[in-house]
Amino acid sequence: MARLAQFLIASELRAALIASVLLVMPLVSWVGASVVALFMLRKGLSELRWVIGLPLAVAVASAFVGQDPTMLIVLVITVGFAMVLHSTLSWTVTLQAMALTGLGLSAVGGCGIRRHFESVGCDHQTGDCNARATGGFRGGFRDD
Repeated sequence: MARLAQFLIASELRAALIASVLLVMPLVSWVGASVVALFMLRKGLSELRWVIGLPLAVAVASAFVGQDPTMLIVLVITVGFAMVLHSTLSWTVTLQAMALTGLGLSAVGGCGIRRHFESVGCDHQTGDCNARATGGFRGGFRDD
């Protein structure tokens, strides 16, 4: 593992290219964000121009062109937590930041899920999707 980290950290451009390629791959996009976070933790914020710039450009392009902001969200959150850890050198503060971020995202996500249920005609309180049945599908189990 140490050799892999040394390979990634040896070149700023190499780390940027590897992170960008990994960000594009759907199942391992989190590894690309981890490469950026590792580089930032080892080298600091001052040497981050290519390592954050290229993957960030790839993630933004993917969010606009591919209509999938997942890579961008993962990259921003991971780098944000790495910045907190780098600046405070405290796992406690970093975990608190993670907990607060999780609460905030669940509150925002909860509103989005509620709007989705309402748009398809489901009652988000009861889970009843029979309100606007179309084509014979009632959205739940049959009551035979």
